[in-house]
Amino acid sequence: MSTVANKLGVTLNDHDIVFAERVGRHSSNLLREVQTGNQNRIEARPLVVHLARRITRDILLKNARVRRTITTVDLGLPYKETTKFYVNERLTKPNRVLFAKARETAQKLKWKFVWTKDGRVYVKRGDSFNAPVRVIYSEDDFTRIFGEPYSKSVK
Repeated sequence: MSTVANKLGVTLNDHDIVFAERVGRHSSNLLREVQTGNQNRIEARPLVVHLARRITRDILLKNARVRRTITTVDLGLPYKETTKFYVNERLTKPNRVLFAKARETAQKLKWKFVWTKDGRVYVKRGDSFNAPVRVIYSEDDFTRIFGEPYSKSVK
């Protein structure tokens, strides 16, 4: 994690990391094979890092958004192939489900942006600076935000 943080321009000390652990289903191997198109690639389980201070977390996430194209080769990790990796905030199970549903609905209705920040789900219809940003707190907000087309697309 220290290597990733340094590449993102954040200095992490040992006392900044409370603990780090791999999450997800265990397999016989720490790496799992994922089929992508015509080829298989090896993918590690997600790594969750709990930081001591929220400001460090916020800076790390902000810098990760700026440097979205960073790969394993940029980190100097011993992988044969170049693999992108992502730094995201960890959502609660209900918010993860809400985020997935918001992404699916926005894609169907051709909304441009869906993202999370500070554990909340945000959507925005277009590129315009004046386009309103809406917050989705629960499934009840879908009809209010996406309107009638949402109600029809669910049926």
